[in-house]
Amino acid sequence: MKSVLSRVRRFLFWTLLLLLGAYIGWGRVEAGRLSRAVDAIQARGEPVDYGYWYAKQVTAEQKEAASLYARAAQYATEAESGQQYRASQIDVDLPSGPVLTFADIAASYRADAPAMQLLDRATPMDFTEFGEDSRELYDNQIPLQVLGAQACLRADLIAARNGDGDGGAAALVPCLRLQRTFLRSYGAAAAARLLGSFRILLRHTSPSDSALAKLQESLALWPDSEAMERALFQERVRFLSYADDPRRSFGEAVVANVTQPFQASLTRRRLAAYDEALRVARLPPNERQEALAATRRVAAATKRGPRALFLGAFFNSPEIYFGLGLNTGAAERAARRVIAALLAVERYRRAHSGAPPVSLATLVPEWLTSVPEDPYVPGQAIVYRRDPAGYVIYSVDANRRDDEGAFYGHGSAVAKHVGPQSPRDLGIRVPLKPIQ
Repeated sequence: MKSVLSRVRRFLFWTLLLLLGAYIGWGRVEAGRLSRAVDAIQARGEPVDYGYWYAKQVTAEQKEAASLYARAAQYATEAESGQQYRASQIDVDLPSGPVLTFADIAASYRADAPAMQLLDRATPMDFTEFGEDSRELYDNQIPLQVLGAQACLRADLIAARNGDGDGGAAALVPCLRLQRTFLRSYGAAAAARLLGSFRILLRHTSPSDSALAKLQESLALWPDSEAMERALFQERVRFLSYADDPRRSFGEAVVANVTQPFQASLTRRRLAAYDEALRVARLPPNERQEALAATRRVAAATKRGPRALFLGAFFNSPEIYFGLGLNTGAAERAARRVIAALLAVERYRRAHSGAPPVSLATLVPEWLTSVPEDPYVPGQAIVYRRDPAGYVIYSVDANRRDDEGAFYGHGSAVAKHVGPQSPRDLGIRVPLKPIQ
């Protein structure tokens, strides 16, 4: 009996040792495959770390601007300590009224706060990218969003509380120029908040033509390029940075080492998904939907069978990454194009005794270089429609259908929360206030 148990133990020992060796060997194979995948990205001249962008910050002014923006964002976040980013939630035009009185808002978010002073210093300066000393703003741009929300709130107070159109417009210049600091995955939320401030400005005031012209000048610094490829590059760099992050607790390090073959395999498959997403992003807009549908069919196929249980179909779907870049990028561009059309219409009105144009085409080329296209529906212009009380300008938004100007969010004067497929359009309604 003892000899049998001894043989069983030896068999189990050598079996486990063999399995362990195979597991370690698999880990080395996967690590090598992952390393070759990263090398292939570098060989194509594509970024694998944040240093790809650092090189663009070359002048003393660019470095100072980046430093000022970073410090302003830090101060803004510190001011929100314990407030759960309250400035981002305060809407002075909610139907039920703002959660704080105008006096309380002004006291809590002073126009001369350190964050606002630094922001105002950075606003007129040349800016390209954040550098090595501001690396945390590549990993997490929420502080910049908080800074933008506080700056927009400053403009909202000037417009809604004081009725000062030119002052409110001037306060929106830093908000517009702040958009150039955002990565594409963060810019959409800031753009939606900024659009809300334009709703509030035009509902309560009538800025002068010179004030609107300054806003147009600032808008020109906000990139209108699709930047899908760049957004995907940035998301992939963020992913690689997280996957290779040495800042782990002891427990996390143990789990990472034990599961290393799985981690390396999944990381490599994610990189392959990014490659496919980039391929789709580089197609002409009219070819993307069919290409994206094809990736959905492939992703659906991977969700069946034992492969999905061990590898996870979620990690294999390029649609996840492409869809993220597509929707956030489209939302930002839609907000920007609505604001561009809005400023052009308002400047036209000031040159025509307050009358709005018949169409956006009327504004070309004096106030617009071209009629803005709706980024959600390639080839289709954003909607512009007049009525006796005013006019509306909007994109059809994420559900890609015209919901007749069903707006939502800051400054829309609508309390209802909507989801991506709810009746919703992204735009602005402007009453025909007398021109001052």
